[in-house]
Amino acid sequence: MIESWAGRAGAPFEWVKPPILNAMTRLAVEADPARGTFRAVGYEAAPGEEDRAVPATQVLDWSAAS
Repeated sequence: MIESWAGRAGAPFEWVKPPILNAMTRLAVEADPARGTFRAVGYEAAPGEEDRAVPATQVLDWSAAS
């Protein structure tokens, strides 16, 4: 599934959905070396639910130009 998103523009982390997003997901990263950008968000198990993960951190949005 991830291959179908490669190189496509879209909202940040739009691609993080099942089956990519699952109970074991802990980190999602988007990086563009050509633009010098890096974006990451952490996940943890959803409280009371063993079959999915939810965002647990704020999105880190970093740029080499910053």
